[in-house]
Amino acid sequence: MNSPTAADSVRRPPGLWRRAARSVDDAFVGTWRDMDVARAPDAPPWVPAVVVVGAALLSAALIAWSGVDVLGWILPGRHTALEGVGAVAAWRVALLVGAPIVIVVLTPGLDLSSLLFGIRGLRGNLRWYLIGFAVVIPLVIWASGLAAFQQKYPMYPYVQRSTFDLVGYELSYAAGIVAIEVFFRGFLVGPLAPRLGSSAVFVSVLPYVLIHVGKPPLEVLGSVIAGIFLATLAHRSQSIWGGAALHVGIAWSMDALALLRA
Repeated sequence: MNSPTAADSVRRPPGLWRRAARSVDDAFVGTWRDMDVARAPDAPPWVPAVVVVGAALLSAALIAWSGVDVLGWILPGRHTALEGVGAVAAWRVALLVGAPIVIVVLTPGLDLSSLLFGIRGLRGNLRWYLIGFAVVIPLVIWASGLAAFQQKYPMYPYVQRSTFDLVGYELSYAAGIVAIEVFFRGFLVGPLAPRLGSSAVFVSVLPYVLIHVGKPPLEVLGSVIAGIFLATLAHRSQSIWGGAALHVGIAWSMDALALLRA
């Protein structure tokens, strides 16, 4: 029997791991290269300053008022815990969605498309969101059994009191997560990418990690990888909605598993 030649080795289809590595390189490293190549040197020079300063102020407000009774501050008086949760979600939406919309509308050189609200490129990148969920969900299952996670999630203490409390809290939770995606993957990536290239991805990660401070250490570390993953795919697909769906799905899974294993 003849031994395989060098030519046979070259013609042999690449193995599964090599194909996977090539796909990851194309989807992520390739996207970063494309972002750098597509940088527009004649883009308005004030856009990065407006976005970064605006993001810094909004992030500071988000962190500073994260533990504040927003509803009691706006409308002093008695209110239920669930109403307070809804008020916090509304505050996040106003801060992380409403304010960026106002900023991009008022800033010359930007428009609403800068926030990556489109869905046209989502279908071609759907598999990466599914892969992300498949990779993370086993870690969520494992982490849901840890005391640190069970003490943290769900973050609403009356979630088991009634179906109304459960549904109301989880919908408010999802609204806050979507607002986070609009802000960190839309507002910080969309307007900055034409000026900063791939650096826009990594600029968006730092404040995203900071809002996880105080959560279980594994979640804080995971937010670095998640931030890079979601920001890259948001630019690649020109859409924040795949990341929003993935983020909500993982958050709801964590709550459900923490409750089941409590």
